[in-house]
Amino acid sequence: MAWLQVSSRVRGTVGIVIPTLVVMAAAHTAMAETELRWKFKQGDKTQYEMKMEMTQDTKAGDTPVQAKMSQVMDMTWEVKSVADDGTATLHQTIDRIRMEMTMPAGAGADFKFDSQNPEQDKVPPGIAKTFAAMVGKPFVLTVTPSGEVKDLKSPEGMVAALKGSAVGGAVTEDSLKQMISQSMMPFPAEAVSTGATWEKSAELPAPPFGKQLTKTEYKFVGEETHDGKKLDKIDVTLDAKFETSENAPTKMKIKSNEAGGEVLWDNEAGHPVTSTIDSKMTFELTIGGMSIEQDVTTKVMMNLVAPSNAREL
Repeated sequence: MAWLQVSSRVRGTVGIVIPTLVVMAAAHTAMAETELRWKFKQGDKTQYEMKMEMTQDTKAGDTPVQAKMSQVMDMTWEVKSVADDGTATLHQTIDRIRMEMTMPAGAGADFKFDSQNPEQDKVPPGIAKTFAAMVGKPFVLTVTPSGEVKDLKSPEGMVAALKGSAVGGAVTEDSLKQMISQSMMPFPAEAVSTGATWEKSAELPAPPFGKQLTKTEYKFVGEETHDGKKLDKIDVTLDAKFETSENAPTKMKIKSNEAGGEVLWDNEAGHPVTSTIDSKMTFELTIGGMSIEQDVTTKVMMNLVAPSNAREL
């Protein structure tokens, strides 16, 4: 009888312990941490295709106008050297730019542009000059495994060429560093678990308004299968605002801003596979006392080009 009582208590204890272990194992799995890092290997080349589609609706008084733009950039990233701590010297080169612009009536002619055949269409000189300064000339970046851009050197003469182009006087070596470094996703020093977040801020000149301040929040979602491969999904949310100088001839105010998307990251290879960012912003511009409202909708997609499909550059 005593044995039955002991046995009953043991069975009851086992009945409690087993579910408890299952719950603990599930909790451990849910809290499993991942160290997200860029991984560089000397001689590696990766190619990306970046597509951008933008629609701009402008309303001045009772007259709405619309402009549309699509752009495709082919890029090569090449690792030139890697230090003992994993910091790499990376060349980022824009190999080709294709662009198509549909202009509103009275604002100029529609045009198409392909840097491999720049004479095929009549392109505004400022845009042609800008692209000519960008294509085929590598940016040299020093990048840590956590994605911090320690140094950046633009091609010789690029800053001067861009200052005299459609970009205007906004371009400096530092602003180029800020813009190019946006392509390198930052990671926190510590490993992350599902739901972890981190941020990155940037400040860019935005003439004639002043400057643009952006804050990007990243959220680690966890594993997702893409084309049969397990990747890490990272959600992205962006916030932007303008600081307008008092003497600026044009004032800008962001009335609404919705921007975000996702990145699928191959942590084994240490690079992004695909990313999509959608944004919709409503601006209010004040020019000489006249108020103009603009809705700008943008979609930016970047995809890794598989070696078997890579273009001969």
